[in-house]
Amino acid sequence: MPSALPADTRVAARDADLGAMRAAFRELHGRRLAGFATMLLLGNGQRAAELAAASLARGSERVTELRHPERAAAWLRADLLRHVGRVPQALPPALDPVLAALGATPAIMQALATLDLRQRAVIIAMDIEHLDLRDVERIVGRRPAATARLLAQARTRFAASFDELGARHGEIAKAVEAAAGKAGDFGGMGQ
Repeated sequence: MPSALPADTRVAARDADLGAMRAAFRELHGRRLAGFATMLLLGNGQRAAELAAASLARGSERVTELRHPERAAAWLRADLLRHVGRVPQALPPALDPVLAALGATPAIMQALATLDLRQRAVIIAMDIEHLDLRDVERIVGRRPAATARLLAQARTRFAASFDELGARHGEIAKAVEAAAGKAGDFGGMGQ
């Protein structure tokens, strides 16, 4: 049955729908992706914003494929991780306001700085953002057993670094829980 609308009207309507989907995608994922990037890059807010914006742009071009929020969140983080490049291990002189708002302390950031990029990504995704293990596997590009090993190694190294900084045992769990409770404030980014 032929459509009652002319072809150019149908195309315009489809394009408007796609534009609305892309805008909603950016709204849903933008702030949390920026928060992930800021923690991953140890507070380098400018570089984190650039990387998050680029990944978000690539993801919004694939909005029809990335309909499930958690899978889209994993795809975005994996894309960002692929494009990070070299990350200095040095912390900026002051704690980024985004990180401070999330409850990150200088001790948490110093402990994160002892981890390599993939270890940092797995800690942030699992323990702060509470993403599903299958999504974390996609982010770090590893199979389940390898991701579990990476997570265990990262947690051990993170905890040891945190303890070396003079934090009392148990303080790390409280600090990470506080940051996780505020993870929704990654700028309202959704997943």
